[in-house]
Amino acid sequence: MAIVDGRPIDRLKAEGKLEFFGRRDEPGQVVLRTRSGGAYAFEVHPQEAVSDLADVAAVYCYARAVPATEADASGTGLEIGYIGKTGDLGRQDAEHEARGDFAGYGFGIVLVLRNEPAPARAEIRRDLIDTFDPVLNDLLRSIECGEVS
Repeated sequence: MAIVDGRPIDRLKAEGKLEFFGRRDEPGQVVLRTRSGGAYAFEVHPQEAVSDLADVAAVYCYARAVPATEADASGTGLEIGYIGKTGDLGRQDAEHEARGDFAGYGFGIVLVLRNEPAPARAEIRRDLIDTFDPVLNDLLRSIECGEVS
């Protein structure tokens, strides 16, 4: 279950209080746990705010809120659609936008794990992909998004 601003994400949805998506200065947080035992604390941002994160080195996930079902492999109230890594998140987001990588899929939430060393980003990304098997990583494999820095 994702906890954002001290409340579960599904409760915020039910109460119509997802206003944190409009705030760029105070992102929420969610922890993704992997099969290997890793636990990664991600900032939660609306997709529109990611372009402001220029020069941020990170592992990032495009996600959408879902009911607690089989689609919610993370146990957070989120379906992870794509997992990437970059040395410049703002620029990487612009490249995704220009190609229309996520258009029409509804993945409007971006999880951001700030991380400087490129080898660590690659290892964390692989760990997350092995656990969540995001559908868009498979669909976009032919254009394999390189790490922008």
